[in-house]
Amino acid sequence: MGMAGGLGTSAVVGGEVRSANATGSPITILETNDPVDAGDNLEVTATYDPDTGLTRQDLELLVAGEPLSTRSVSTGPSEDSVTFNHRTYPVQQDVEFEVAVQADSYSVEQTVEVRGISELDETHTRPAPDLAVQSETTVMFEVEDRYPDEDCEIHWFVDGEYMFRGAPIWESHYRAEEGADYWLETFETEGTHSIAAAVVSDDHPNQATQWDVSVTDDGASLPIIDATQPTSGTLEAGEDVTHQLALDVSAPTGQLDRVIWWMHQADTIHGISSVSGETDTATLETTGGCYTCDIEVWVLTERNLLTRDIPWTIDDPRSDDQDEDTAPADGEHTISIVETTAPVDAGAFLEVTAAVENTGAEMATIDVDLVVGDEIVDSGSVTIGPDESETTTLGYETYPVEQDVEFPVRVETAGSADEQVVTVHGTSD
Repeated sequence: MGMAGGLGTSAVVGGEVRSANATGSPITILETNDPVDAGDNLEVTATYDPDTGLTRQDLELLVAGEPLSTRSVSTGPSEDSVTFNHRTYPVQQDVEFEVAVQADSYSVEQTVEVRGISELDETHTRPAPDLAVQSETTVMFEVEDRYPDEDCEIHWFVDGEYMFRGAPIWESHYRAEEGADYWLETFETEGTHSIAAAVVSDDHPNQATQWDVSVTDDGASLPIIDATQPTSGTLEAGEDVTHQLALDVSAPTGQLDRVIWWMHQADTIHGISSVSGETDTATLETTGGCYTCDIEVWVLTERNLLTRDIPWTIDDPRSDDQDEDTAPADGEHTISIVETTAPVDAGAFLEVTAAVENTGAEMATIDVDLVVGDEIVDSGSVTIGPDESETTTLGYETYPVEQDVEFPVRVETAGSADEQVVTVHGTSD
């Protein structure tokens, strides 16, 4: 199991390397917390002192020659330090590599050590380690929560890169309900890919697991939803209404395993149905109490190949018969992000302000969603007249990552969307 980005030896800035011993270098690496166990957070604390008065300076961290994150630090009379955080790859052998902090034409380096960790037993993971799939196939990788009553974190890596989860709402719910964390990955390009996970605990030795996935034309294919009962569409809302749902499913290249029934906007699991063989039927009894909620189904094979679909929406069926003139409409409009509070520290509340402009000829009520990854993390609405605009602010509490991350946030309406990349600064344990 390799290191993300490889194991380079030095960082070159502007064609020149200036070490920590270079005369007049303003950068100093004050300390690191190595040696650390693989999967742990590596901390690198640095400062910048140009002796030129009070300023701000951007410092950049490189690990094995790869730029990872940038932090701003005060200099001069108010000189302070900044601590970078890097989630180490779950290697199983001891490794040493270079970390560097650079600014302007200066780069200071230091060798750090990461201690290899043991392999997690396959009984605590699924699917099996080696997997061959066709392109455009989604796989659900799972790691059992080994220590559910203790502080235990599970960190994921795809092709050597640490994966940030902006708002792991469904993952957290699944872990609480089923005792396992998961990562969904869709493989688009042929070749061999790696998925790795580090199980990190303060009270137990770290452990690692890795899957090697081959993407080939003759690999396994996704399960299929052959039919739904009732047919896909709108289900009647109401807490006193009961629905009997059924899915006919099949696995063209393998065996079926289960169907997970999600209530989408409520972010809850309504049930898990066991299925088997090449064809089977999954059933669920549910009420129509979650008005406007979608019912999303996950169909999984024994190798955890995953097909997702939303066959039903709980709503008022009579709305389908309304005349177009009387049905609610959001009108013609555009939306754009005008401001965010980024960068914010991990765990802090991130706000996104969007401007909605009504370009139609009538008053309109426009619903707005804030989306991070695949999850809606906040929603709101604005009512504005023709040729008018109004701002709305949405937000959510960011995930407490320890490493600096950048990711897109998106505002969406039924007819428009805008996206902007934001930065969240990691915080040490």
